[in-house]
Amino acid sequence: RYAVKYHTAAENALSHCYRSCLEALIDLGLQSIALGCIYTESKGY
Repeated sequence: RYAVKYHTAAENALSHCYRSCLEALIDLGLQSIALGCIYTESKGY
């Protein structure tokens, strides 16, 4: 449907977003967070 490079870029952006959220969780001293589970299995989360 989309060119491979755009699909990969979208997955990388999403992965970065997940990581940023998890880093904020730690920085703020929180114990839980709710995230939508998109592409999590392929990234190993």
